[in-house]
Amino acid sequence: KRVSLGGHNIPTNTICRRYESSMRNLTKLYMPICDYWVIYDNSTAEGVKKIENYAFAGCSVPGVAVIPQTVEEIGTEAFRDAKINELSIAYGVETISEKAFFVSKIENINIPGSVKKLGAYMLAACGRLKEVQLQEGITYIPEGMFQDCKSLEYIEIPKSVEYIERWAFKDCNATVRIKNKGCVIIGGEESIPGGVVYGAK
Repeated sequence: KRVSLGGHNIPTNTICRRYESSMRNLTKLYMPICDYWVIYDNSTAEGVKKIENYAFAGCSVPGVAVIPQTVEEIGTEAFRDAKINELSIAYGVETISEKAFFVSKIENINIPGSVKKLGAYMLAACGRLKEVQLQEGITYIPEGMFQDCKSLEYIEIPKSVEYIERWAFKDCNATVRIKNKGCVIIGGEESIPGGVVYGAK
């Protein structure tokens, strides 16, 4: 009842300041000393719609991250340099922003076909990345997406992908199997150092 009547009437700028400091303390102070952690959001019935820019950047706790289907957008550098090992993104996410996982410690990632916008360099310099699952529905591979992913040896590009932007595989030696023979590689096949194979496996 008190909340419905206005609660404590805390000023908006105070709420924003407390939120920012709380998130900073969570990722910098508390997560590093925990063996396991879970974040719940009960602020709305619909759940979290966006993982904010830099939300988990620099998170030093290894583990598995699951992005639920309520999330529509993963913000810029949201997981930059985070030590999560595996990432599962539920169908429903539509946008993964620029450098969302840049230089993170991810080893395994699944990207659903619901994603319509992929930011440049979103997985660049993920030196431990070994397995990537790209689902049908994704229409392009953005600039620098797998640049400098040294541990990635093989990847399949689904039939729905129409073009691969420049430097997508720069300094990455993965063999790239492209299921859509009409897929346009900006920069030509020579821009993919590990070589290109066409057609289904």
